[in-house]
Amino acid sequence: MYADEIVVKELRLAQKRFEEAQEAFETLKETIEVLSDKKLLKGIRTSQMDFKAGRFHDIRELEA
Repeated sequence: MYADEIVVKELRLAQKRFEEAQEAFETLKETIEVLSDKKLLKGIRTSQMDFKAGRFHDIRELEA
Protein backbone atom coordinates (compact mmCIF):
# COMPACT_ATOMS: atom_id res chain seq x y z
CA MET A 1 0.00 0.00 0.00
CA TYR A 2 1.34 3.40 -0.95
CA ALA A 3 1.77 6.17 1.59
CA ASP A 4 -0.90 8.34 -0.09
CA GLU A 5 -3.40 5.44 0.10
CA ILE A 6 -2.72 5.15 3.81
CA VAL A 7 -3.25 8.88 4.26
CA VAL A 8 -6.54 8.75 2.35
CA LYS A 9 -7.69 5.78 4.42
CA GLU A 10 -6.78 7.58 7.66
CA LEU A 11 -8.52 10.76 6.51
CA ARG A 12 -11.71 8.82 5.72
CA LEU A 13 -11.60 7.19 9.13
CA ALA A 14 -11.03 10.57 10.79
CA GLN A 15 -13.95 12.04 8.83
CA LYS A 16 -16.22 9.19 9.94
CA ARG A 17 -15.21 9.66 13.57
CA PHE A 18 -15.74 13.41 13.29
CA GLU A 19 -19.24 12.89 11.87
CA GLU A 20 -20.04 10.47 14.70
CA ALA A 21 -18.80 13.01 17.23
CA GLN A 22 -20.94 15.71 15.63
CA GLU A 23 -23.99 13.46 15.86
CA ALA A 24 -23.29 12.69 19.51
CA PHE A 25 -22.87 16.41 20.22
CA GLU A 26 -26.21 17.22 18.55
CA THR A 27 -27.88 14.49 20.59
CA LEU A 28 -26.43 15.92 23.78
CA LYS A 29 -27.62 19.42 22.85
CA GLU A 30 -31.15 18.12 22.26
CA THR A 31 -31.08 16.27 25.58
CA ILE A 32 -29.99 19.43 27.39
CA GLU A 33 -32.78 21.39 25.69
CA VAL A 34 -35.38 18.85 26.85
CA LEU A 35 -33.99 18.69 30.38
CA SER A 36 -33.96 22.50 30.55
CA ASP A 37 -37.65 22.76 29.62
CA LYS A 38 -39.51 22.53 32.95
CA LYS A 39 -42.94 22.53 31.29
CA LEU A 40 -41.97 19.68 28.97
CA LEU A 41 -40.51 17.64 31.84
CA LYS A 42 -43.67 18.13 33.87
CA GLY A 43 -45.72 16.89 30.90
CA ILE A 44 -43.50 13.83 30.56
CA ARG A 45 -43.83 13.03 34.27
CA THR A 46 -47.61 13.48 34.11
CA SER A 47 -47.79 11.17 31.09
CA GLN A 48 -45.74 8.55 32.90
CA MET A 49 -48.06 8.70 35.92
CA ASP A 50 -51.14 8.50 33.67
CA PHE A 51 -49.72 5.45 31.92
CA LYS A 52 -48.87 3.71 35.20
CA ALA A 53 -52.40 4.44 36.45
CA GLY A 54 -53.90 2.96 33.29
CA ARG A 55 -55.18 6.28 31.96
CA PHE A 56 -54.46 5.76 28.29
CA HIS A 57 -56.15 4.59 25.11
CA ASP A 58 -55.00 1.87 22.77
CA ILE A 59 -54.49 3.08 19.19
CA ARG A 60 -57.14 0.60 18.05
CA GLU A 61 -59.66 2.30 20.35
CA LEU A 62 -58.88 5.66 18.82
CA GLU A 63 -59.27 4.36 15.28
CA ALA A 64 -62.77 2.96 15.98
